[in-house]
Amino acid sequence: EAALEDVVLVAPFDGTIIDGNVIEGQQVSAGNTLLTIEDSSSLRIMAQVSEIDVARVREGMEARLSFDAMPGEEPKTGIVGEIPLFGKFTSGVTVFSVPIEFDMAGMPLFQGMTANIIFPTATKEDVIVVPAAATFADPEGDYVMLTVDGQPEKRYVTKGISDGIYTEIVEGL
Repeated sequence: EAALEDVVLVAPFDGTIIDGNVIEGQQVSAGNTLLTIEDSSSLRIMAQVSEIDVARVREGMEARLSFDAMPGEEPKTGIVGEIPLFGKFTSGVTVFSVPIEFDMAGMPLFQGMTANIIFPTATKEDVIVVPAAATFADPEGDYVMLTVDGQPEKRYVTKGISDGIYTEIVEGL
């Protein structure tokens, strides 16, 4: 006790203690985690990507990020890190923890917040898009509803790529 009386525990980086696993006077042994320190200057997102989608995600590709805590904010861009070679089987599907690095300067984000992530696997420019929720299907094909001379009109279309938010219309509009 006398030898440890003047010992100061110093982290190798600035951070915030987010979890303490011991209380004063508790005996600990080698290998015990005493504290968890968060370096909030370098938060990253760990995207849970299903086995169905992980094959289309590549290290270094861009990802579009939005956050439930910041509605109305423009989506941010992140870069996909190393894709793990193994996943974790959960609720009947295997998911892979894929890291996404991004610049969070000026963003009030904290560990545990929710991020919405889109991995663009195809990009097109100068196309006609409609909200994905505005496209419908019936036995004759895909369609959108238009207002023509004040009346609703069903217009059959050929859809292109979609990100789940917007859908490209290749023909019909």
